[in-house]
Amino acid sequence: VRRTVIVRNGGPGLANIGNNSTIENNTIAYNAAGIENINSNTNVLIRNNIIANNTGNGLNLLVAPAPSVKYNCVNSNIKNWNGFATSFGDTTLGFKNTRGISSDPFYNLNSNPMFVNIDTNSFALRGGSPCIGSCDTTSPKKPYNTFIDIGARVYTYGGVIKILANAIVFDSTAIAYQSSKILKVYNTGISQLVIDNTSIDSQEF
Repeated sequence: VRRTVIVRNGGPGLANIGNNSTIENNTIAYNAAGIENINSNTNVLIRNNIIANNTGNGLNLLVAPAPSVKYNCVNSNIKNWNGFATSFGDTTLGFKNTRGISSDPFYNLNSNPMFVNIDTNSFALRGGSPCIGSCDTTSPKKPYNTFIDIGARVYTYGGVIKILANAIVFDSTAIAYQSSKILKVYNTGISQLVIDNTSIDSQEF
């Protein structure tokens, strides 16, 4: 199961996870439970998922040892980790993920994923979400060559970009103060990219 938003169900988002199961980059939220009855640890991979705000277990494990469960954001479920060793979900042990955010030893986060607007069922990520760029480092990269985001819906970058004599300015934020500028523009969506206007405020590079 990949890239699926599973929300607002009267039962668990997913259940009865058997051999050879891959569950990655999903958003499982506001259900009666997240992932129930993980029955196997044989070639099972659960990574890069948001499992949050479910009214039962976030993840419920029925076998030992646990399968590979890593780089997830598991937050604000009635019980985040049921049946797992206590190290799962413990972000106080000194481990940090790829962004330097405190995690458990398996790089799982216990943080608010920061959805855009749950009232309108917009489960994309807002700017500042800890899930942005926090997935498994072996996952496929975004077109702009950074790590992909945790969850089914990636963060949408946008705004006005200006190239000045000594900076690149994104909206009102200036970064990269140097005299040499290389700007690459990638289309990370599914629609055609249209650039309808470009301007240079200064040609003194």
